[in-house]
Amino acid sequence: MLVDDTDPGTELSAIFLLEHSVQDARPTSTGKPHVISQKLQFAAIGKDGVAVNAGIAPHLNLRPATPDEIALARAELAEDWLTNELERTAINFATVELAQGHVAEVKARRIPEIDKVEQEVKARLKKEINYWDSRAFELKEEEKAGKKTRLNWQNAERRAEDIADRLKRRQGQLEQERFITSQPPRIRGGMIVVPRGLLDARRTAQPGNGAAPSGFSEDPIARREIEILAMDAVMAAEKELGNVPTDVSAQKVGYDILSLDPRSQHLRFIEVKGRIDGADTVMVTRQEIITSLHEPEKFILAVVQVEGGFARQPRMSGGLSARSPSSV
Repeated sequence: MLVDDTDPGTELSAIFLLEHSVQDARPTSTGKPHVISQKLQFAAIGKDGVAVNAGIAPHLNLRPATPDEIALARAELAEDWLTNELERTAINFATVELAQGHVAEVKARRIPEIDKVEQEVKARLKKEINYWDSRAFELKEEEKAGKKTRLNWQNAERRAEDIADRLKRRQGQLEQERFITSQPPRIRGGMIVVPRGLLDARRTAQPGNGAAPSGFSEDPIARREIEILAMDAVMAAEKELGNVPTDVSAQKVGYDILSLDPRSQHLRFIEVKGRIDGADTVMVTRQEIITSLHEPEKFILAVVQVEGGFARQPRMSGGLSARSPSSV
């Protein structure tokens, strides 16, 4: 059992780690499928039995539960839905949703590369074929005229045929590379995740315990309202810049907004933090830190101060362009 300190909710979830491979039609030396891409994927299943994409690395925000926390969640851990065929649900979801997305991602990258290679191979080898065809004709004419040649026309013609055969084989290999398919997803692990909100609710409900929840989870409804106001403010700021923002916060990819500059085609990965006016700290998760390290030129941290139900102008830090809103 693991705890998600970033989740103010009150319902458990089961998260499964799946391994998915994409192959093409080329056989390996041992006759096995030729894997061209492997990816770890995560599926989360709630009490309603519905599976969703859990993001690229949800485990980075989790920690082991303490014995006291396990005791607090004992009733939820004994619920029947956790004993259902969750693995089958995860596999079915991964096959239909996650795997197909992986295949599409690989095709989008590989097919243009293969097309480019084929154009270059055809241009180079056809040039050689034309050269040796022309050379064979010249040598044949010279031999008819009684001239002695260092290379007879049959050898030149044979060389052109060999190159043509090589072109045909290479094109066949490239066709095999184009035939990109999915292997069945495989489960590599699973975990039960307890949200911090549930633990806080259990603590406050215990007799004689009047302690308020931790500062991080305090008043989750008000905190959600602040987050929505902050998201709206950043979305509006991006639109003012002429960018095209998309809310991807539900996908748990390490940032909240994916914003595209249609002129430069530059992407901005924006993590939004809404804070009550006067707050001097924000909390950044491990997943968000890793995303920023992997994409330092794209990742942006946007901090929005909210006061009296109104959001101030976003302050941004990170890979800012000259036309960005004011920076931290």
